[in-house]
Amino acid sequence: MGATAAVSLIRGGLWDSGKGWDIWFVYAVAGAALIDQIIKLVKEYRPPSDDKLFVPINDALVTLLAHVADATGADWKRVGVHAFRVKGWGGRKHLKRIHRLRVRARPGPVDIRWTKGKGPLGRCWETKEPEPMNFRKKVLEITKTPSEDAFNQLDASEGMGLLYKEYCKLIKHFAEVGAWPILDGNDEPIGCIVVDIPHAGDPAPDAEPSLLEDDYVSDQAAAAADLVGRMMKPRN
Repeated sequence: MGATAAVSLIRGGLWDSGKGWDIWFVYAVAGAALIDQIIKLVKEYRPPSDDKLFVPINDALVTLLAHVADATGADWKRVGVHAFRVKGWGGRKHLKRIHRLRVRARPGPVDIRWTKGKGPLGRCWETKEPEPMNFRKKVLEITKTPSEDAFNQLDASEGMGLLYKEYCKLIKHFAEVGAWPILDGNDEPIGCIVVDIPHAGDPAPDAEPSLLEDDYVSDQAAAAADLVGRMMKPRN
């Protein structure tokens, strides 16, 4: 029974409310109706769940992988392409991987919590700009497992807010990592598309600037980010 119907019954004397409980009954019914309406609106407006996005995001990443491998000469079986989405609330917001595409099993996902401003992903989130990172030079300078002293001597832009162990994980496995922002309709970041080129299968160990800074590669990654962003948008 809706709140309007309950009020009509009470006013018409057709509802015996007993000891003055009629007003509380109306409040309860009205509250339930409001909650139902809110739930309905949320369901209509909420973004599609990550599971429902699996196939379309996978298709977008497959296309991007093909473009990256073709343009850079990197081993297509080793290149990794990923989709991340902003998750959490308030100070606990972070980027969570919602899709990963790499034909070879290794390198696997690195265990890093990507917060705003941290690493190439976090910097992309913060700046809303592409953030390609070339780790080849650093690997040559301080080896794939740098000393903590060498890491502490890096300037802030190179350290990227990472912990020593996190930085080691990145430069040990990857020659390059690039992130492109996924923006919503209000130009606010809701995630990012990430491309990585592992050291294994790297076609250009001495590449400077990075392969991911190539205009064509960057354009394709940005196009993938735009496409995935449109998939993520709430249904109005």
